[in-house]
Amino acid sequence: MRANFIKWIGIGGLLLSTLGISAEIPMYFQSATPPVAVFNPPAKTAIALANEAFLIKYGTEHGVLGTTAGIQGQLVVLVNDMQMASILWGKMVGAGDAYNSASGGYFRYQGDSTPFQSDWRFAGRIQIPESSTGRLVLLNGTPSIKRLMIVMDNRCDFYRAMVETVNNVPIQPTQLIAIQKIGYTGVGYEHTINGGAGALISSIVVMMNSKNPVGVFNKICPIDIYIRY
Repeated sequence: MRANFIKWIGIGGLLLSTLGISAEIPMYFQSATPPVAVFNPPAKTAIALANEAFLIKYGTEHGVLGTTAGIQGQLVVLVNDMQMASILWGKMVGAGDAYNSASGGYFRYQGDSTPFQSDWRFAGRIQIPESSTGRLVLLNGTPSIKRLMIVMDNRCDFYRAMVETVNNVPIQPTQLIAIQKIGYTGVGYEHTINGGAGALISSIVVMMNSKNPVGVFNKICPIDIYIRY
């Protein structure tokens, strides 16, 4: 089975992640035929931490069959379709989780500092200027979402989050229940939806404050959003 490396260019300034990523590992995609064996690397090793971080955020993406280790310790993502691998790689680069160099692709992960359990799912990233509002649209409907986590750099000033329901069904207000440190500079704001009972959500709305006067050195804040069913 021949390894296939996905190349990507033009990443610009996307080498910094909202989550305060503290490590990186070479990675590539390789075609495979299901079923594939479950990969169980030694606990707390770099490959184990990278593998866990990848599966939490991208393990349910279409076309991903599993993971394994390359001969030189790379993280290898097994896929059934290299075209889908190219799409996933673009998503990873766009989220700041991966980049391409002359020697191949690299996955940037958070080491052992991530607070996310396996039932958290990455919903998407939005870029919001300070003192502004951003919206993540959830396409094609979703299962009932019970919780959401808004993650950003601690230099950004979070104000509040709300959700918009499918068909505008009335629900209880979204409630902030916990704030936690993530990595070196990240902060996660955990919310319950509809009092924890959940609801069908069409979009997630995030509003930001500013630490500067309006229009004075206002920065763009990358916001990662996670959901739990």
